[in-house]
Amino acid sequence: MEARCIEDAVQRVTGPAVAVGHHYVLMDFARRRIASVETASNGRHSVLELGPNPKLGSQADSGGRRGWRGRGRKEE
Repeated sequence: MEARCIEDAVQRVTGPAVAVGHHYVLMDFARRRIASVETASNGRHSVLELGPNPKLGSQADSGGRRGWRGRGRKEE
């Protein structure tokens, strides 16, 4: 992938065209950053940056579905 930074890479893999679930491990070697990204249909995704000082961390559900917590778990 030709991303400028890890945030750019996250934007590319979580776009609205995602039709099925995927798991990505994104690495920025120059800035020594790693992010784990889970995607699903309808714009749902979870981003977790790994390391001692993470800057990324989000969950999104633009599909309007209840119970999505970002990592494949349902709220109880």
